[in-house]
Amino acid sequence: LKQAQEGNPAAITEIWEMYKPLLLKNAIVEGVFDEELYHELVTVLLIAFRGSGSWNDKCVFPEALALGVDKLF
Repeated sequence: LKQAQEGNPAAITEIWEMYKPLLLKNAIVEGVFDEELYHELVTVLLIAFRGSGSWNDKCVFPEALALGVDKLF
């Protein structure tokens, strides 16, 4: 977690992969996958990783970059 907060791409990816099934599960509303909700959940996860650590200017997840989430960091 500390490495993820410090912006280590491998650590962030590893933790994101651990949470991915939960994010996918929680993005299902009334039996239908809500892609927008999934992207929001990923965004919240990335913001949580940022925490008190210091990341570079870019986010490391391709999905987040596709959403423009890199502008949050």
